Amino acid sequence: MRFSNIYVTGLLVLVAQFSTPMAVAGPQPGCDQGHAYRANWQQKHRAHAEQHQAVLHDKLTLSPAQETAWLAFQSQIKASDPQDHAKHQGLDKLNTLQRLDQMEAWHQARAAQHTQRSQAIRLFYAQLTEAQQLIFDQYAFSHHRRYAE
Repeated sequence: MRFSNIYVTGLLVLVAQFSTPMAVAGPQPGCDQGHAYRANWQQKHRAHAEQHQAVLHDKLTLSPAQETAWLAFQSQIKASDPQDHAKHQGLDKLNTLQRLDQMEAWHQARAAQHTQRSQAIRLFYAQLTEAQQLIFDQYAFSHHRRYAE
């Protein structure tokens, strides 16, 4: 008899817990935190990149003529503004082929940005002395070395 009372009570608690509509429960904690996290991450990443560039600049000990090339280089490699999720909102209204076309267009735009950055690096690198090139080689992409090991 006692076992059946405990069983029935437990069953009633479970039914009551899962029968509460989600609308009454309200939004779950953590919803919409992804966008805030991403924006915060982008700010931290941008600050870290600027700090890294400042250290590289100091290590290169550039001549006044090279300083102009450095400023041009910096303006060309700056990351573009963070991609808005607003442009992704219309994807659900597109069919699969249209989505693929849109994603390919985004990929081509990103590839063009990469090409522009590569050209800027090549132009700046050509302005450096051999000793400065060694320093650039060591520090410019040092954050990628941890993946090669």
